[in-house]
Amino acid sequence: ALAARLHSAHASVAERLEAAEKELDAVLNLHVGKLSNLAKDLGFEVPKSFRRNAKEQILREATEKAPSPSSSDESGFEMPDFEMSGSEMPQLGKKKPSDHSVVPFLQRSAHGNSGEQDAKAACVASVVPFRGRSAHLNLFYDHISKFLKTPEASRLCWSFYIVEQYDTDLFNRGWIFNVGLAMAGLEKRDFKCIAIQDLDTLPEVGGGVDFSDCEIPMQLSSEIECYGWLPPYATNAGGVVTMSGEHWHRINGFSNDYEGW
Repeated sequence: ALAARLHSAHASVAERLEAAEKELDAVLNLHVGKLSNLAKDLGFEVPKSFRRNAKEQILREATEKAPSPSSSDESGFEMPDFEMSGSEMPQLGKKKPSDHSVVPFLQRSAHGNSGEQDAKAACVASVVPFRGRSAHLNLFYDHISKFLKTPEASRLCWSFYIVEQYDTDLFNRGWIFNVGLAMAGLEKRDFKCIAIQDLDTLPEVGGGVDFSDCEIPMQLSSEIECYGWLPPYATNAGGVVTMSGEHWHRINGFSNDYEGW
């Protein structure tokens, strides 16, 4: 009986250690990926051995500490201090709140913010959900800088919100957009239209794409070049969609409950 109990306890500890190591690997993958992208932008390269050395260091430090019930997680493994400069350790497994209300901002957007209004005819906000696609982001910057010089875009005042989901959860496009709306609410501007824009769906330069056309909810990406200037399927409502603050208020933004693709 004692041998059976010892075997069961050993198996339980092994499972917990395996789960803790998977969690550590997820955190390392996220941080090393961010560091690699930053280094690439600066013209450097992160050594291939960096991740392995970091993991060995963390595990070595962890074995030197005696885990305590108050500081350990359910697996019994105490995660040592490990953070990248300028960012916080992502909270693994943390659920986003189910309440997706963005009403406070949308009411202000629909009825006017205080502050001096830009002299342009109208102001628009474009919220771009983003995670781990630095190459596409650079292409986005390059293309948008050209688009903003077109007649239909240059007459507007613009605010872009590149909202990054920095954790190891499944990608949550709706939640990220709601965050962008909240950020836009901090500006002293009256936004005529607020658009959600996929990073890889770009307005055609010279195509007359009008982001301020939102008297009714408008899918600006209803004609896509790679799909023969058609939507990818009949019920598609993604890509670039622009609406007024009043309309975003009516639907109360996006739900936070849908994750992944």
